[in-house]
Amino acid sequence: MTYYFDVFPLHPRPEYLESLTSYLMRLAELNGISSIDGLSVLCFPHQDRRVTRDLADYPPVSFDDLVRVGVCSEDILRTTTFLHLAAKFGRSTLPQPISRFLSGCVSHYLRYCPVCFAEQGVRYYLLTWRFVMVTCCSKHKCRLLEACCHCGELIPLFISPFTLGNCPRCRSDLKLCAAVSESDEAEIEASTHVCNDIVFLLTPQLWEADSASVIKRIGRRLSHLRRTKRLSAVEVARQIGVTLTVVEGIERGDFQGRGATLRYYFKYARCLCLDLKEVFSDALGVPDHVPATFLPLCPTCQQNNFVALYGHNRNGSQRYKCRYCQRSFTASPKIRKVNGSLRK
Repeated sequence: MTYYFDVFPLHPRPEYLESLTSYLMRLAELNGISSIDGLSVLCFPHQDRRVTRDLADYPPVSFDDLVRVGVCSEDILRTTTFLHLAAKFGRSTLPQPISRFLSGCVSHYLRYCPVCFAEQGVRYYLLTWRFVMVTCCSKHKCRLLEACCHCGELIPLFISPFTLGNCPRCRSDLKLCAAVSESDEAEIEASTHVCNDIVFLLTPQLWEADSASVIKRIGRRLSHLRRTKRLSAVEVARQIGVTLTVVEGIERGDFQGRGATLRYYFKYARCLCLDLKEVFSDALGVPDHVPATFLPLCPTCQQNNFVALYGHNRNGSQRYKCRYCQRSFTASPKIRKVNGSLRK
């Protein structure tokens, strides 16, 4: 018998950069749900169960029921998917168009860092691990593994029974797999740059609402930089392995064109020795005036990629707001005297 309840008894919020498939499996495991179909009935009752079985971190058509049973805001749930990345390029945020745009960029199986698993207090999968251009863990300088080292099997993204961090075939703990150090410094640096770009693309931005205009500015910026480096569009097309039509579509900001996938945007930027984040910042005219290294960590989710300036207190202390958990805070409150006593 299936029991229906308004909310899950246990409903933690997603961890920072956790993938949707990881979050759903964690919810199911905590609440004693043993099958994907059972989870689908509760979280996506108006969606065909076969669609739920094929979830791969693309946004569902509706988050409404998951918001209700998981007691989590839709804004946070969106960050567990590729939605914000697609929105920045003016693409449709429906699963199939996003899948086409990410063609060749994301793995269909789990890729993971065993050292990250060993350090996590709560076991979860990172959305950034999905991207095949991220070849190693920038934190631990080791290669991302693509299979269970105990049995050699590839690990599905979304499968029951829900045991995060364990191989579904041999049940071995993936944190016990031997980490393979990456000795090539150039490879580590390249992977780190790509990972930083992807984190930027996955992070919600207010200007996404005007992405159709933004992506045209991105195209004009790339075209200008190409000409500055005395490269023709034909040469760029040859270097990144596409037709001239694709390059021209990117430079026009043709966000409807199927040829201009994310992979070719990355290749175009790399051809000009740039990161995609740099290109966006230049095109928007808002360079990183406050680098992430100078922003405080959010006290709740312990990251600063979603942290932004948020005015000042009455005593002049800088306020910040985390767009991930919506918490506002003061990192270093100033001390002021009130009626002869010291107060923050």
